[in-house]
Amino acid sequence: QHLLQGRGLATNNRPIRIAKNNVKINDLVFEQQVVNTVANVQQLYWNLVYAIENVEVAQEAVKYSLRLLDDNQKQVDGGTLAPVEVTRARAELAADNGAVITAETTVLQQEIFLKNALSRNGVASPELVSAHVVPTDRIQIPEVEPVRLTEELVQSALTQRPEVKEARLQIDSAHINIEGVRANMMPQLDAVADLRNNALSGPQSPLSASIAPSALVGGYCNALSQLFFRDFPNYSVGVTMTIPLRNRAAEANMATAQVNLRMQQQSVQRLENLIRLDVQNALIALKQARIKHDVAVEQVKLEEELLDAENKKLSIGTSTPQLVILVQRDLANAQLSVVQAVNAY
Repeated sequence: QHLLQGRGLATNNRPIRIAKNNVKINDLVFEQQVVNTVANVQQLYWNLVYAIENVEVAQEAVKYSLRLLDDNQKQVDGGTLAPVEVTRARAELAADNGAVITAETTVLQQEIFLKNALSRNGVASPELVSAHVVPTDRIQIPEVEPVRLTEELVQSALTQRPEVKEARLQIDSAHINIEGVRANMMPQLDAVADLRNNALSGPQSPLSASIAPSALVGGYCNALSQLFFRDFPNYSVGVTMTIPLRNRAAEANMATAQVNLRMQQQSVQRLENLIRLDVQNALIALKQARIKHDVAVEQVKLEEELLDAENKKLSIGTSTPQLVILVQRDLANAQLSVVQAVNAY
């Protein structure tokens, strides 16, 4: 029985406790992989939504160009506009049609990325290649942002982030390891107890000059009887102590364990600081995205008013088709800015 070094359940079951912590850590690593996978798929989904909305913006620009082409053709037929303006409008329409084709191919690429992330074999299946992904959700920006306290969000992140739980389990394992290392620095003091039952039995030697006691004369059965009835027991009790001189190996192991513990603690502190920074940056980015969205929506309204005014001026001959084309481009860019702002939000 160990009285100093190696004494107690805390010392002897520490490999089991560390192994249980390792099982929990592996579960948390798997959870983190699931979180990253889900976040990646969500990002791919919203990229697809953004690409589809980009197609809608490009198609809207085509409508503006078709309307301009029709108006210019009517004015050319009426003799109030030079034929070159029809050519200019057709060139603008061709450019807008090219933008639609580019946007549509981007949608196909985003569909491939999403299908590859969602399926086991990627796009190896012909059925999967020909299938189209139709998003059913669109980003809805609330009228008023909900009030979110930074400290509450930080505490929520510190509670739910798997890597924080993993780091804290590693600290717990380091504490458990130190318990065993500290126990190895103590002298080895052991209590030793020994109890034996002996059997002294055999045949009488023909060479012996004396007669053996009858209790000792016998065979296998007599020996077993002596064992079970404890006729010849031996008892011993003692204490042994071993004191290493300058136990440098144990001291070095203890120093290493303490350094590892401090490194784990510093890693947790750095991780918590990084999470706080992530939360604050996310809140700032959210606020910036909301401001950009509001500004982009207002710009679209203004560009629509400018385009309407420019078309009216063109109808009475106080503007030129080139100015209308420029305003149409500005409107398309503003609409694209709204889509980008919504996706960023």
